[in-house]
Amino acid sequence: MLRRFVMVLAALVLPLATAVAAIAGPAAQPAAAASWHTPNPSIAVDNYHNQYVFWKGTDGHLWETFYDGSWHGPIGLPQMGILGSPPSVTISPVRSVIYGGRTLADQYVVWEGGDHNLWFAYWDGSWHGPSKLGFGPLASQPSVSADGSNGLVVVWKGTDGGLWFARSSPSFSASGWAGPSSIGEGPLNSAPSLTMGGGGIDAAWTGQSPQYDLWYHTAGTLIHIGFGPLDSPPSIVGLYADQRFAFWVGTDGTLWSGGWTYTALNNHLQTVGPGRINQSNGQSMGLLGSAPSAAFNTQTYYVVWQGQDNALWEATLNLSNGNWQLQRLGMGPL
Repeated sequence: MLRRFVMVLAALVLPLATAVAAIAGPAAQPAAAASWHTPNPSIAVDNYHNQYVFWKGTDGHLWETFYDGSWHGPIGLPQMGILGSPPSVTISPVRSVIYGGRTLADQYVVWEGGDHNLWFAYWDGSWHGPSKLGFGPLASQPSVSADGSNGLVVVWKGTDGGLWFARSSPSFSASGWAGPSSIGEGPLNSAPSLTMGGGGIDAAWTGQSPQYDLWYHTAGTLIHIGFGPLDSPPSIVGLYADQRFAFWVGTDGTLWSGGWTYTALNNHLQTVGPGRINQSNGQSMGLLGSAPSAAFNTQTYYVVWQGQDNALWEATLNLSNGNWQLQRLGMGPL
């Protein structure tokens, strides 16, 4: 049994190392500290490779664009009111609707309101909300992910500097939420980023000075990943089993990434990176104007950010060819 476990673990670690080698540029630490990059756009991707991107517009309202073979938008959602923070989006892995002849996933969006409470809206063919969930005061942009029971989990930085969360039932009504609950980690220096690992809460964030490096919570365990200094909050992506990636702005202003596996059974951490992500021609992705937001589905990474030109930019990687492609989507000004 032990031999079989080691063989399975090795099979999981190898794709992680291969993927990091494919996406990362020179694995050197960033240089001197630069200005802090805050998040704006947030991305989710479904099993059809449809993409859903939401952001806080210059008017303070919620905006979106989506891709289903071509890009649609930008689409303003002024009925959601004025946002106090950029939004975070996730999609249902099982719920979808036929809309305009295409299959689109249900979409769930959260944000911090101007009253520092948690707000929520969702789309299942039409928009519902906004709903004030409360749970405040929040001290950061929240991050949302679907859990294994067809509900939602939201995490955020509390006013005590710690990691907090709330959880919904599958009904998603404003009365179907429970929280807030303290996870007890911290202090956080940035908004946390959430993915769900086996139904548990996996979150990453930037730690306090002087390192400003990456910290990770999983299965009730706090893990110091390193990779610093980061110049933005990280965006964490869950892959297979215990494999995780994070994307962030390096102190040189460009896109960086690092990966790891953490095996709780023997408290083993293996990291690969960090490294700067370059285009297939070897050039960098340019200077970012916001923290990135990342998603992964079926061998493809998607990373979006607000450019310094206040437009929406995206980098994608298909693991079958190992080449990053950069595209200016526009949609601005964000």
